[in-house]
Amino acid sequence: MQLKELKSILESTGMPVAFNHFDNQETTPPPYIVYFTPECQEVYADGIVVFQVTTIEILLYTAIKDLEAEQSLERTLNKCGLAYEKSQAWIDQDRLYETLYETELEESP
Repeated sequence: MQLKELKSILESTGMPVAFNHFDNQETTPPPYIVYFTPECQEVYADGIVVFQVTTIEILLYTAIKDLEAEQSLERTLNKCGLAYEKSQAWIDQDRLYETLYETELEESP
């Protein structure tokens, strides 16, 4: 899978999806998904980039502990063969649960 395919894969959950943030976050009701790429590492051979490893953070925001939304996203990630690490936090100022799925994509340039 390539990064450009990720948004449509995440949208298949039926939840709103945005890269980095929603322009109208105040009017986007949870649950929703935000994803971004905090890091990309190039792997070189013979002085050229042979592939890139991109770290992807997928954040699921919910107003309650929403097991159905989590399971929907996890089924989608599993179906695409994306291994992930999962963690969760309560964002008090926003009054939202944030579930983080961290994964990596390897792509040829």
